[in-house]
Order: sequence, then structure tokens, then C-alpha cells
Amino acid sequence: MTDWLFQNSIKMFLLAYLNVTPLYFIESEPEMHRGYADFFFRKNYFTTDLTNYEYLIELKYIKSDDLPSAPDKLEALINTVKQEAVTQLLNYKKSRKITCKLIQLVIICSSKEVLLLEEVK
Repeated sequence: MTDWLFQNSIKMFLLAYLNVTPLYFIESEPEMHRGYADFFFRKNYFTTDLTNYEYLIELKYIKSDDLPSAPDKLEALINTVKQEAVTQLLNYKKSRKITCKLIQLVIICSSKEVLLLEEVK
């Protein structure tokens, strides 16, 4: 299976799994301030006022062949990819689609594991 297929499989799994909640409209690749967020959890005002938050998630995938075996090089690679994701999230945060408090998450994974799951402050 190619890395592209792994990345899309992870994204589709998350989309299907997360779409079961009545609290949010889960949007995949919505246009947000001249960019496209991987996931935007838009508050569902039709069904509830139980939440005061919306979520932006940026999903990054590192190819298996690109994973270094040395722990320090792996950490440096993860930090580089994380910074790219944070830059994108900060841009998406400027979107007018956001209607309440926002929580931003970065998920970095490979074909075998989740390498980072972190909230951006």
C-alpha cells in the first residue's frame, strides 16, 4: 500500500469515526482564510448549546521511508512537521467561519503509529 493511500485511509477513518456526534458538523478540507484545513468541527447550533468550542485539526503524515532511525533526528523531523502544521492552523484561525472559542490540534502519524498529538496554544 502506498503512503498516499495510508494518509487518505487515516483521514477517512477519522472522518467517519468523528462524524457520529450530534454536537458538531465535521467538515473535511473546508476553505479557511485562503487555505484548506484538514478537519473543522463547526458547532451545531441546531441541536445543542452544550459546547462552547470549535476545533481545527491539522493532520500530517510522514512517509515510512522518511522516518529516521536515530531518535534525535526523528524528534527534529517531527518538530519541523509540527511547525508547518502550527503555521497552517494559525492562518486558518483567522477565518470568519469560527463562531466561538477555538481549540487547535496537530496530529502527526506514520503508517505504523501516531507520532504526535498535541494542542496548539
